Amino acid sequence: MRKLTLLVAILSFLTSQSIIAQAWGNGIDGEGEVIKQEISLPALKGFDLGFGGDVIVTPGATQKIVIEGQKNIIDNIKRDVSNGTWRISYIKSVDNAKPVTVYITIPTIEYVGLSGSGSVKSTGKFSGLKDIDIAVSGSGDITLDIDAKDTGVRISGSGEINLAGTTQSLEVAISGSGDVMTKDLVASSCKIQISGSGDAAVHVNGDLETHISGSGDVRYRGNASVTAKISGSGEVTKL
Repeated sequence: MRKLTLLVAILSFLTSQSIIAQAWGNGIDGEGEVIKQEISLPALKGFDLGFGGDVIVTPGATQKIVIEGQKNIIDNIKRDVSNGTWRISYIKSVDNAKPVTVYITIPTIEYVGLSGSGSVKSTGKFSGLKDIDIAVSGSGDITLDIDAKDTGVRISGSGEINLAGTTQSLEVAISGSGDVMTKDLVASSCKIQISGSGDAAVHVNGDLETHISGSGDVRYRGNASVTAKISGSGEVTKL
């Protein structure tokens, strides 16, 4: 599966988007009532949400993307797609606007990135996935239901990732105070690295390898064979 270095690259991109947005200075304000507008994009395999909106992602045979928000704000959202990834960010910074929700229906998904205070949630389960990589930077949260061979998760800041379903292998990296809650995602094997105070809750029925520095905790359920390397006050306990 993709290494966690890919998730580092995603987080670096998202962080750079936040810095650029802050540097733009005066932004635009939303105008008019909230509408829904369907847009066309090349085939997507994933997306990075770079502002404080919401994404609802749903499995479906045919790709469909609908944005809900004020018309001038919808028009201000970039349509850039690179290697199947939609970088969901603003062309110009936004000062004041009504909430924006992006509805994405796609057949499959390989990566989800989130920066800031936004949220991503799936409706329905994405099944038959080979690899999926998930990254959160900041205080945003992601909630997904998946059936995947390999799952990679990385979180920095105070955000949260919630996963349900099944996966053969799960790799988790946490820095800061963010939490990874995957106790409803049944994994055959799992590797966890925690630095700082972030916590992980997992469900593992095979090898569980943990590396903890700082005060982060790992809680697990299932019939796991645990190998723990801990420096600091972190703990590994069974739920």
